[in-house]
Amino acid sequence: MRVFLENAIRLGVCKINLGTELRLAFIRGMRTALEKAPLTDPEEILGLAEQEMENFIRNKMKVYGWAAKSEKRWHLNFKQL
Repeated sequence: MRVFLENAIRLGVCKINLGTELRLAFIRGMRTALEKAPLTDPEEILGLAEQEMENFIRNKMKVYGWAAKSEKRWHLNFKQL
C-alpha cells in the first residue's frame, strides 16, 4: 500500500478521500458495542465507535507517513472535541 501511495503522490495525487472508510470504521465500532449484551449507555456505545475511528485514523496516518509529523503538531483526542 505504501509503495502505491508513494507512486500516486509522485504522479501528482494530492488528495485522498477517507470519508467512506471512516464512516465504516464508526459503524464497525457501533456494531461491536451493540453486540455486547449489557451495554445500554449511549456514551459507552459512542465511545467504542469513536475508538474505532481513532484507530482507523492513527493507522492511516502511519500508512501515509503523517504520524511523526502529527506528533509534533497536535495530539488526536476525540474526547476533547
